[in-house]
Formats: sequence, C-alpha cells, structure tokens
Amino acid sequence: MTTPSEFEQIDQMMSKRALKKSRRTWRFIAFAALVIAVVAILGRSLGGFSNPAANDAPHIARVVIEGVITSDPQRRQILNDLASDENVTGVVVQINSWRHHCGRRRAL
Repeated sequence: MTTPSEFEQIDQMMSKRALKKSRRTWRFIAFAALVIAVVAILGRSLGGFSNPAANDAPHIARVVIEGVITSDPQRRQILNDLASDENVTGVVVQINSWRHHCGRRRAL
C-alpha cells in the first residue's frame, strides 16, 4: 500500500476545513430560520401582527387626500363614518394637493 503524498494530505485537510465551514454556515442559517419562525408564531398567537381595525380596538384613522380638493360625496361619507365610529380616537389627514401657477405645477 502506498502512503498518500504530501499534496494529497493537504488537499484532504483543505476539503475537511471547507466541509466544516459549509456545515457551520448551514447550521447558522437553519438556526436563524428557526428563530424567525418561532418569533412569527409567537407574535401571531399573541396578536402582535393583527389588524387593529379588525379587532375593534381604539385606533387612529388615516385619510389620504390627493389632487384637487373639491366637494366629494364619497370622501364626506368616509369622514362621517369615522366621526361616528366609537373606536376611532383621532384622524390624521394627509393632503397632497397641487396648484397650477403660470403653466407650471407647484406643490402647496
């Protein structure tokens, strides 16, 4: 039987190191995936990721108004519904309106 040459021994040692490093990487990835899954399951079961409007808890509503602001019956109905809802504790109105001045669009 012949003994492995020095180059073969070095090659085997390097491949073992590469295999160890690869295993370590995959173990870390598996552990991170497990931690993320556990956090997601716990968060979901404790209600941390639920929709606040769906469980009738007090919340602040947000209304976005874009473009030219005119009388809009649909918008008025939405605001009236929010005003009459007991679970709405406040309303944040975000307005993105543009004004034409000398042929150019300019933000207000």
